[in-house]
Amino acid sequence: MTSLQIMAYGDQKGVPFQQAWVVSGPLGTSLNLISDATEHHTRAVADRVGCGGLVDSEILSCLRDFLMQDLIDSAMEYSMSNHPPSGLFTFIPSVDDDFLPDRYSTMMCEGRFVKGINMIFGWTQDDGAMNAGLGHLIQSEEDMITPIKSFVHAMTTEQYAELFDLYSASDFEEELKNYVS
Repeated sequence: MTSLQIMAYGDQKGVPFQQAWVVSGPLGTSLNLISDATEHHTRAVADRVGCGGLVDSEILSCLRDFLMQDLIDSAMEYSMSNHPPSGLFTFIPSVDDDFLPDRYSTMMCEGRFVKGINMIFGWTQDDGAMNAGLGHLIQSEEDMITPIKSFVHAMTTEQYAELFDLYSASDFEEELKNYVS
């Protein structure tokens, strides 16, 4: 979350810290920042608690009538069913023209991030592997579509074909061999 804070407000308001440890980047923030994923999932939770089918302002008003813990419980239940086992990638940040005014890549290129913060960066090998599922269960492109759909729900068949054309199955033979042995 620290790296999200560094991008907050496009460097217009500063941050409430002077140093940061950042490891492997924030979960989900590189994925669907400008998609409708956050709205899609928020509306699903609203439906679960009986606030569905309303216009935005009415949904917000309806949700405000619930105890925070009840909303959190409903959101966690939904997110864990959406992205088992822990619900990662369900409620991700989205570009809102305020807290997150643009995509990370755009703000980085334009220098719109907080500067002068001492940072230590780390990276965890294969940290994304948990998003795809157990290696031995992935034997085909079709086996990959389900985990991808869980956080990029609006991809078309053509976009999946284009994605899989970028990666030859032979690129993963070493990982498969290491996983099996």
